[in-house]
Amino acid sequence: MGWFKCNTDGASRGNPGMSFAAFCIRNGRGDLMYAAARTLNDTTNICAEAIAIEDGIEYCVTHQFLPMIMKTDSLALLNIIRKIWSIPWNVRMEIRRIQYWSNKGQVQFAHILREGTLHVNNFEEFPSDSKIILNMDKALLPSFKYKVYKSKEPD
Repeated sequence: MGWFKCNTDGASRGNPGMSFAAFCIRNGRGDLMYAAARTLNDTTNICAEAIAIEDGIEYCVTHQFLPMIMKTDSLALLNIIRKIWSIPWNVRMEIRRIQYWSNKGQVQFAHILREGTLHVNNFEEFPSDSKIILNMDKALLPSFKYKVYKSKEPD
């Protein structure tokens, strides 16, 4: 409670190619506070991911959605932000702006698994399975990810 969560995602068709960046912000109760997306010039997926984080963190800081947890599915970008990996030249400016904005408030970075994308306009449009996961997250209950593998019979 008391924290805001900002989920981000960036995508590139072709890598480099037509790209997009998006983020959404939820409060400590899990209620959606704000969401935004934009089309980018042809760029790479890592650059699109960085721009999504940059857009999200700037919005959170300027609108006082702090303290916050910034979540990304890009483990590579998270390693760059955490200074585990060196900064590639093509995202140097975005990383500097992310660092600038993250120094202006209490910001934590976290990795989330890449599960796919779903476009909806409101909560009622979510599939029932997704509503369960969102409500569990809102109630701060754990959820588990698992896969069932079927063994193949020998030929």
